Parts: sequence; structure tokens; C-alpha cells
Amino acid sequence: MKTGTEEMKGFSIVVGIAALLSVLGGCSSSSAPAPAATPQSTPAKASGAFYVEEPYKGRLYVFGTEKAHKTFKESQQVPNIAKMFIGAGPEGQTLVLEADAKANDLQDRLMVEYETRHGAKLP
Repeated sequence: MKTGTEEMKGFSIVVGIAALLSVLGGCSSSSAPAPAATPQSTPAKASGAFYVEEPYKGRLYVFGTEKAHKTFKESQQVPNIAKMFIGAGPEGQTLVLEADAKANDLQDRLMVEYETRHGAKLP
């Protein structure tokens, strides 16, 4: 026959194990990991012009033409002509804006749209 003290020790051990299992069970999660950031591929609000952001190799690329974006998606070829802003991305990454060699219109439009979407001011 067990004494009261022995019964309490046994009960304490069972309660301790149950508590440990409930804590460990609460740490695991059956939900899937959060998906990676998806590119923002919505048209610019004011002009209806093409605008998309694509993270790639630690940089954030901003495309203003469907042609350049399609080339990037198919071959990971980045724009030949671009304007870079080191550390200006939302997570401190380098921001790369597609640009046009003949005019600053594309680059200027992408800068304004990026600043509007992210509440940031590019230099």
C-alpha cells in the first residue's frame, strides 16, 4: 500500500509530464509557413501604366514595361539600363529601377510610383 506522500509524488510526476506535453504540443504548428513576398504587379494608379516589383538575389527590381518583365521572368535577365538605389528597398535591399537610355520618363514614373506605394522618398 502506498503512503500519501508516494501518491502525491506520482500525481506530481503525471501532472508535470502532462504540462510538458501540452507546452511542447503548443509549440508545433500544422499551418504551412508564410509564403514569400509576392511581387506587386498592379498597374500604376494615375496612368494605368505597367508597374511590377520583383525580389531577386537580395535586390528589388521595379519594372515599368511588360517586355522587360517578361524577359526577366523567362530568363532572370535583369534590365541592361537601370537606376540603382543602394539600401532603398523596403527591407534595406538595393532597389533597381528599369530605365530608358533615351529619356528619363520611365525612371521618373517608376520612382514616383515606388515612393507612393512605400511611403518612401528616393534620393
